[in-house]
Amino acid sequence: MAMATTDNTKELKFAAYMNYASILYNKEENINEAVSVLQSCLRSTEYGGVRRQLGELYEKMGRPNDALRMYSIGAKYGDLDALYHLGMAYMNPSTIDGLSINPDKKLAIECFTKIAEINDPNFTDFFGSKTGRVIRYLNSLYAELYYETYNETYLNQSIRWGSRYSDDLFVCDLLQQLYQEGLSDSKEFKTYDDWLKHIKKKYAIDSDVDVEVPIAKSKRPNTYVLIVANEDYEFEAKVPFAARDGNIFFKYINQTLGVPKENIRLLTNASLNKFKYELSWFNDVLKTHPKSKAIVFYAGHGLPSEDSTTSYLLPTDGYAKNVHSGLDISEIISSVSKNSEQSLFIFDACFSGAKRDGKMITAARGVAIKQSKPILQNNSIVFSACSGTETAYSYDDQQHGLFTYYLLKSLKDNKGKITLGELSDHVISEVTKTSIDVNKKIQTPNITVSDDIKASWRNIDF
Repeated sequence: MAMATTDNTKELKFAAYMNYASILYNKEENINEAVSVLQSCLRSTEYGGVRRQLGELYEKMGRPNDALRMYSIGAKYGDLDALYHLGMAYMNPSTIDGLSINPDKKLAIECFTKIAEINDPNFTDFFGSKTGRVIRYLNSLYAELYYETYNETYLNQSIRWGSRYSDDLFVCDLLQQLYQEGLSDSKEFKTYDDWLKHIKKKYAIDSDVDVEVPIAKSKRPNTYVLIVANEDYEFEAKVPFAARDGNIFFKYINQTLGVPKENIRLLTNASLNKFKYELSWFNDVLKTHPKSKAIVFYAGHGLPSEDSTTSYLLPTDGYAKNVHSGLDISEIISSVSKNSEQSLFIFDACFSGAKRDGKMITAARGVAIKQSKPILQNNSIVFSACSGTETAYSYDDQQHGLFTYYLLKSLKDNKGKITLGELSDHVISEVTKTSIDVNKKIQTPNITVSDDIKASWRNIDF
């Protein structure tokens, strides 16, 4: 089997190797050869799925410590199943036969919280939502820590997560126990149901745009969407709520705008190679559908170039001090707009070198740098979270980027039936006002339009 070497074929190559290993084990019962196939990939990939699959095979071979090591690395590279395996092992080491480690509730909570916060709607198995199961574990683990320490923080966290999954039988039993013991203000309520309503409101995790997402009657089969949500960086600061931004934007694109799931690609915590591969796939799809419309959404870190002529999107394995570890935004816009009939780019990032809290990503870049606007062509529009040297802030109360929150809010309130002119007017107004009220700083979203649609863009439907 010849191994391709280009960035654009890496992910496909490793998926093929994983499928081949599955065939070797499941159909030919040759576990040693399956392991050998996966081991041959380790030096040339950061793909977490390879490590996770190898860990599963190590479990079957009675190599528990090797399995745990593979799950740990796979989790680091963003594989949710690896993270799940790791959390289960820390919660109950007996889930991996022969594993001789002590249970560690806090490490299990750390793993499960990452899964719950990403809230991937596709993270399921035969038994249903694995995210829901993780929330149940968080409810239980925090309760155990509370009874061990009587630390109110653990109690609050247990109830916080439990209130999100209160219909689950196990969660319901635990919440009723806490109610009967008179914990967390429960003595003030005559019935369990009244207390449950109280804690759901008090510990609400979902933003108001995350729930009751409108459902479209019509479909948009000719629209293709690439969503990149980079929250957890290996070498740089975290971008609060970026993963949630991407997941909920996916919901609105699919449910409210009617874009089929198979037309949407969602990347959470994308590395450079993953980003490049998916961008190449996206352009290939657009080329084969010449009348298509394209939407690119990005939430994460942005960087200025040294000469202020362009900007870069930073993958999760990139370095803020090295813009060449990122992707040139001008090249992305140029390739996508060239291959589509109409393109919309939405960036919840600032390109001044700042984080969502207003501080600089790296101390070496101590001042913000004003960027020139991208040169657009072929019916393309760029909608950015902020202007010039401003910062794209988070909106902690709603657990989203401030810009993304009002973008989603506009789509929800209008059930997706809104023009770009109406949308931009509302988002710019609300973000500017809220940023002053909440962050005491100016954030002004900016829209840039190619010359060929300057006279008509406001009437284009989102």
